[in-house]
Amino acid sequence: MQPPLTSTTTDSGPLVRVACRLDAEGAEVFAQEIDRLLRAGEHAVQLDLAAVTFVSSAGIGALVAAHKKLKAAGGALEVVDAGPQVRGVLKLTKLDTLIGPFDRATAPTAPAAAARADRVVGDVRLVALTPPARGAAVARVVGDRQQPALLELGPGSFAVGLGTPDAEDAAPLAHAGELVVAAGCLFHRPPAADPRIDWVVAHDGHPARAAVVEGLAWQGGMTGSAGFEPADGRATVLLDGLARAVLDVTGAGPVGFVAVGEIHGLVGAELLRPLSEATADDHPRAGTAAVATRWLSFSREPAHARRTAIVVGVVGEARPADATLAATLRPLDPAGDRSLVGHVHAAVFPFRPVRREPGAAGEVVAAVAATPPLAVMHLLGDPAPLVGSGRSEFVRGVVWFGPLDLGRGGGA
Repeated sequence: MQPPLTSTTTDSGPLVRVACRLDAEGAEVFAQEIDRLLRAGEHAVQLDLAAVTFVSSAGIGALVAAHKKLKAAGGALEVVDAGPQVRGVLKLTKLDTLIGPFDRATAPTAPAAAARADRVVGDVRLVALTPPARGAAVARVVGDRQQPALLELGPGSFAVGLGTPDAEDAAPLAHAGELVVAAGCLFHRPPAADPRIDWVVAHDGHPARAAVVEGLAWQGGMTGSAGFEPADGRATVLLDGLARAVLDVTGAGPVGFVAVGEIHGLVGAELLRPLSEATADDHPRAGTAAVATRWLSFSREPAHARRTAIVVGVVGEARPADATLAATLRPLDPAGDRSLVGHVHAAVFPFRPVRREPGAAGEVVAAVAATPPLAVMHLLGDPAPLVGSGRSEFVRGVVWFGPLDLGRGGGA
């Protein structure tokens, strides 16, 4: 029995041949295949409808939805062949002006893509790379448990740490949890076993506010940009590989970055208990596994596959001598080169395909943040090579980055 559709890989990308009616049932099979290709990082799809004899309104809806999804990811849906009946339907609905159809022998040749400054760094391919401008944004280690830092976070603000989105909170230690701020969009995980994620989006003239117990914060400076994807046959991009890539391009650390990526799996930790319950011997950094597991939930395996993340962090190439900075910037790959340090948080969202080339950071972040977040995590590397959770990995994404002048005290 012939399958309803087949996908093959060509030099131009995936080719989907539909061999069934595009009615309600066939449209569902087709939509599932488009979603599978998007999750695999394929954003330009050719469609062969030569064997299709019937297209219902459900089929038209599936074609329109596929066109919109692929276009949103920076790709396209192109019909390369279709029979007379399907051609008539596409012409009647004006879909022929968007997706074809064309005969393969007479299909117009696509214009040559504009030259891009692509660069391979280690196992990461940086697409349409723009190196950051000279000059570093000023970042600060902010807050402590006796006196949390009160921050006003405009559209150009970035931060990672522990805090609460209520700057007027009378008991910030009771509500401080994992916090990440990307281009003025704030995401917060309360300290509980099964919390509801909260978020606040800053607008011009109406900043978000937060009380930060401990963290890093900075304003602007993300002038470098690139798409990122695996290089040299790798299936995914490791978080530490992306960190090394932006450090290599920038030329020195520390470097601040914000990325939007399609997730293969995230590894990290989340605060379970309010810091107001901490004592001298019982706190998240007590240094023993027994105490740590009472305070933190660690990934047992990579989580949130087939979702999209906004990732914000600071990375460097050497552990700082300053004790406060050293506690803030920790090894990202404990099983490997311990000189790579950082502090990275991620906010997780339902899957949304990511364009191959970067646009404006604020616009991309805002588009993802239009959907309620599912989780907020502090990303870590697991040093146990066989029984550990491993390292955070991405299918592909875009990143904006720039050098930071990192100090202590003050705000962003």
